[in-house]
Amino acid sequence: MKTESILEVNSLSCGFRDPDTKEVVNVLRDVSFDLPRQKILGIVGESGCGKSVTMHTVMRLLPKTAVITAGEVRFEGKDLLTLNLDEMNQYRGREIAMIFQEPMTSLNPVYKIGDQIAEMLMLHQNIGRRDALDEAVKKLELVSIPAPQKIIDQYPHELSGGMRQRVMIAIAMACNPKILIADEPTTALDVTIQAQILDLMKELKEKLHSSIILITHDLGVVAEMCDDVVVMYAGDVAEKADVVSLFKEPKHPYTVGLMKSLPTLNTMDERLYNIVGTVPCPADFPAGCRFAPRCEFADERCHQSRPPLVRVGENHEVACWLAAS
Repeated sequence: MKTESILEVNSLSCGFRDPDTKEVVNVLRDVSFDLPRQKILGIVGESGCGKSVTMHTVMRLLPKTAVITAGEVRFEGKDLLTLNLDEMNQYRGREIAMIFQEPMTSLNPVYKIGDQIAEMLMLHQNIGRRDALDEAVKKLELVSIPAPQKIIDQYPHELSGGMRQRVMIAIAMACNPKILIADEPTTALDVTIQAQILDLMKELKEKLHSSIILITHDLGVVAEMCDDVVVMYAGDVAEKADVVSLFKEPKHPYTVGLMKSLPTLNTMDERLYNIVGTVPCPADFPAGCRFAPRCEFADERCHQSRPPLVRVGENHEVACWLAAS
């Protein structure tokens, strides 16, 4: 039986308005996926594929130049795109929280760690500063930070990268949100600290019964952490499947290329595979399949017509004319 979804993104399209021409440059095109309760969904792809923009759209954190042209973002049945700013603020932090890519730029450098955690608690739980600071200590203990009573009186620059990332997780989990969105949570951390942060996220998921969306370009992290995977390319969903199906039998040429580019013990003396070319600028997205200019299997139909997402397995969909035929 399929697990109930806590978040449903349906046919989401988004662009940015050019300040000079006033034209909307399309970035996301008909993005759809579900997040089952208490599961981890991985969203993967190269830089510039629309992963972070998708999550900023879910959180309604887009700049003023952004235009959402179509779609729904349903959290427990409620379309978040229909809410005004005050209503959306009731969901941010309390129901859905986000860990951003770089904690040094996400944490306020002039406020102490304790005050930054306490602010979230005072905003959403209507408690005083002293009680909020006491609770902040407990949140730091939850993310395994040693000497939390000392840490709450320190500033971000006094902490290591791994400690700052743990503080970011403590802030995000302060109000026990039902969904945690982690945008490249292990960027710029060494391998040992990366493993600790990922283990911490899995542990918190079990303790707090939350669901996680993990944005990453690291397929090793996806294999270790995720239950389901969405592969994005140039603002499109190229493929989505449960993690076992995706790694066992990837269908889209882009997914296959990502898999082949992974180093293994058997390729130590060989040149790593690379996908020719780069992700195009949104203003230059091609017609048809957006991956076609880089695809070694593309034919005329691929360049002219956009392939629909079609089911190729029990929990496996792909947007490719060749893979689906």
